[in-house]
Amino acid sequence: MIDTSGDVNIAPNRKDNEFSTALHQRGNEFFRAENWSEAMTWYNRSLSYAEIGSENVALAYSSRSACFFNMELYEKALIDIETAKSANVPEHLLVQLEQRQQECHELMQTAQKPKVTRDFKLSYEANKNFPCMVDVVEIKYNQEFGRHLVAKCDIPVDKIVLMEKEFIAAIDNDRMLCCNCSRMNSNFIACPQCPAVVFCDLDCMNQNLWHKWECGSSVSQLNFNMKLHVRAVLMAIESFRSVEDLMEFVGSALLEDPGTIPTSMHDLKSKYHFFFNLKRSPQKVDDIIAAYTHFKCIQMCPKINALFDGEEKTRFLMHLVFHHTLIIQTNSIGGDDFKSIHNVFSMVNHSCAPNLHNYIVGNHGIFKTIRYVKMGEQLCFNYLGSFNEKTHERQKELESNWKFICKCAVCEPTNNIVNARLASDPRFQFVHDNVHDESLALDLLDKCRQFLNEHGQLAWSAEVGFISQVFAGLITALED
Repeated sequence: MIDTSGDVNIAPNRKDNEFSTALHQRGNEFFRAENWSEAMTWYNRSLSYAEIGSENVALAYSSRSACFFNMELYEKALIDIETAKSANVPEHLLVQLEQRQQECHELMQTAQKPKVTRDFKLSYEANKNFPCMVDVVEIKYNQEFGRHLVAKCDIPVDKIVLMEKEFIAAIDNDRMLCCNCSRMNSNFIACPQCPAVVFCDLDCMNQNLWHKWECGSSVSQLNFNMKLHVRAVLMAIESFRSVEDLMEFVGSALLEDPGTIPTSMHDLKSKYHFFFNLKRSPQKVDDIIAAYTHFKCIQMCPKINALFDGEEKTRFLMHLVFHHTLIIQTNSIGGDDFKSIHNVFSMVNHSCAPNLHNYIVGNHGIFKTIRYVKMGEQLCFNYLGSFNEKTHERQKELESNWKFICKCAVCEPTNNIVNARLASDPRFQFVHDNVHDESLALDLLDKCRQFLNEHGQLAWSAEVGFISQVFAGLITALED
């Protein structure tokens, strides 16, 4: 009996048509219930387990094309139809595929639905040393805030100031996203050697730095948190010509001043250098235990073990994993099913009165201004993701997770006031009265933008906080 619940502990670590068939049948259940997205997830899993050249491959592509068709994603449906036809598709499905292909072409000609594309790009010229960051922002250091980002000029609301690709990332094994770019609902292809991952296309497969190490090993069965630590070591290996070069680098980097500002981030080595010098939490006994657990998981990858042979290199690997453990627990972001680290992103400090909103698009972390930022002002976002918790609750969580006490305007009772003049602003009243009307989302966004550009540089107030929160929520909703 095959359990298709998605439990990776019972899933085989190899291509297996019997398991693939069971996954496909599970997808059929969701398809019959017209849950196209969930059905596609199971068909993708079926594809990843299908033995190369078998009928299961063609069946997965064929069923997935039906999902795309019902989701009105006709171009993607056509791609899967062609792929299924070129595979070992059964004769009785060929007629269905050709009929679906014809219907796609007809519907694409008559469809009135405009194609919406979003162009995510920096709102200013990129910094020459840190291309993910705008040139009107710079990295600075002082004793109070450590390394942080500061505006070099006034920056209005709704400007993208940072758009950074993740340095390392890992997702839950049940999430069917491209292993390289984290894209969803794409015309995925499976790794030809193992069932662990899918990719958008051959380009994504060839660009990925992690899977060539993990492929076929039990590392692919680890949970995403453990996998993140394995990938940190893999990025270290990829950044240097040899283990000896890596060992020399680490010895030198540990002697650097903690306040040193990175000089650039153009290649893999400079990105790893940036990562290795990120802030670390003070070490505790639990960190030693966690690091040892991560080390044992990393040893599950035979290709890594082959590089770190002998006592000296093994001890160095344990030493490296310990530093990675401190860095990751201090700087990683994520949720219940993924974690990632973005380098420059990690230097943005917290404020309960933020002027930035962060969100994730694919494998990029994006920061957009949600208040008018004045020249010389520090750029901050809310680590807690909300403006509404009581002060003592916020402080407790911040101290527990990030080891600091916030002293921002919201946390100072004398500044967290009601501004009657702002409350009477017609734009504030419009947003306040219509905040839950989804049909007015674009109007609400425009009113928020106008209000915040005019009043967002004022001292924090309940009105500024409310509009900032609504604006941040609208940004996320509309970008999705």
